[in-house]
Amino acid sequence: MYSSEEIQDKDIKPFANDLKNKYFNIEKDDFDGCLEDNIIKIVRHISQTGYKPEFFDFLERSYYDLDKVAD
Repeated sequence: MYSSEEIQDKDIKPFANDLKNKYFNIEKDDFDGCLEDNIIKIVRHISQTGYKPEFFDFLERSYYDLDKVAD
């Protein structure tokens, strides 16, 4: 449903807001103010690929730091 590139974030926002309120603790989980935007990106990813993105713990994330690769 949300896989089309023509769908704008504002069209996904109500669904993302519902997910945010249902599954997240706003005070603890929205530490950077981008929780809803991140949920929108995950919804798009799942819609386009059919699977959830792989989770990398903080120790492994340094291996995927594109800023380091670019330097």
